[in-house]
Amino acid sequence: MNNFIFYSPTEFVFGRDTEAQTGALVQKYGARKVMIVYGGGSVIRSGLLARVEKSLQEVGIPYCMLGGVQPNPIDTKVYCPCCGSTDVSVISGASKAVSVALWGVFAANKVMSKYKCNHCGHKF
Repeated sequence: MNNFIFYSPTEFVFGRDTEAQTGALVQKYGARKVMIVYGGGSVIRSGLLARVEKSLQEVGIPYCMLGGVQPNPIDTKVYCPCCGSTDVSVISGASKAVSVALWGVFAANKVMSKYKCNHCGHKF
């Protein structure tokens, strides 16, 4: 086994009404904008989303929201970071294997990428 160092600083805050700390915690780590990602409507119906939004607004942190996300999201939620197109394809494992067999180290971009934009060709 090779020696390695793994460093993963993560702060978890649990407890009653801790969502009110969201804005302060976001500021603590220097974030300038936040994306709130959530699934179904229970976060809205329970009022949790509104309380998180309020906490962010109180400290002046802008945010955007992406709702309706499901576990193992479908590719329609993925977009190209270069051109913004949602016309993307998953690069298959078989395609990656063939590229490595043919091109070796020169196939690194394709092997390290999961998606290919069908509009501009960018791999990411």
